[in-house]
Amino acid sequence: MQLRGFSFLSDCGKPQSASRIIGGSASQLGQWPWQVSLHYSGSHVCGGSLVSPDFVVSAAHCFQGLHFFALTDHASTSLMEVKVNIINTLQCNSSLVYHGAITKNMMCAGDMNGGRDSCQGDSGGPLMCKGGNNRWYLAGITSWGAGCGQRQRPGVYSRVTSLLPWIYSKMQVSRKT
Repeated sequence: MQLRGFSFLSDCGKPQSASRIIGGSASQLGQWPWQVSLHYSGSHVCGGSLVSPDFVVSAAHCFQGLHFFALTDHASTSLMEVKVNIINTLQCNSSLVYHGAITKNMMCAGDMNGGRDSCQGDSGGPLMCKGGNNRWYLAGITSWGAGCGQRQRPGVYSRVTSLLPWIYSKMQVSRKT
């Protein structure tokens, strides 16, 4: 299965035709219309995904007070994309990779040989999966990893299917107020 990891905002789930994504390329303007860039003091700090016209999903650590990391001079000003592979959880939890740190609420994606990955500044951005109906679905939320594009160190993502009840509950509470 091939997925795409993205970082930064450009008909929900259907593409209309920066970050330090490793091994990727710049996407076309408007290609990923659900992608957002969260800013603090005028600078990008995290990615996010529109899950409805008025709700954005991102990584929890993107909102932990004002402890945002600084992007390096190597950060892209373009929305980047890369095709990555889903890594089996057993393999990702092996002693050669993350030593059992991957929970049922997480998933790994990238390339076990290195070279294709998300990186700093990509946190909160989407890991998208293309369904049989030619629509893209939010499968993961960029969370963490060891280095960027390193061998045996794929990116770690929050598993959206595990978080759906919580996401829906927050959307319902917010709409009631």
